Amino acid sequence: MQLLKKDAVIVETIGVGQEDYEIRKLVKTLIFVLMPDLGGPIQLLKAGVMRESDIIVVNKADRPGADINVQMIFEHFGGAKPALKTNSISGEGIKELIRTINERLKL
Repeated sequence: MQLLKKDAVIVETIGVGQEDYEIRKLVKTLIFVLMPDLGGPIQLLKAGVMRESDIIVVNKADRPGADINVQMIFEHFGGAKPALKTNSISGEGIKELIRTINERLKL
């Protein structure tokens, strides 16, 4: 599956805080990637960068808590924002993520 059908630039940020999402001004699609069981669910849903994100990805889908995190995110945003599970090692969910990006960019 081809990603984006044209050249793409992927920007990775590290250690983004709750109010530290200036990257939003530079990108067409903001994807927030997190792992299961990294902090309390309430803190997770209050994060400003999550509200600003277009797609939310829970990576390491094989770990305990991944399903719960995706369900919480889905419920919090009322299904208005894609919440996907991936596993970068096995490839689980990667095709769905690429499809979601392409749909968002209407490619």
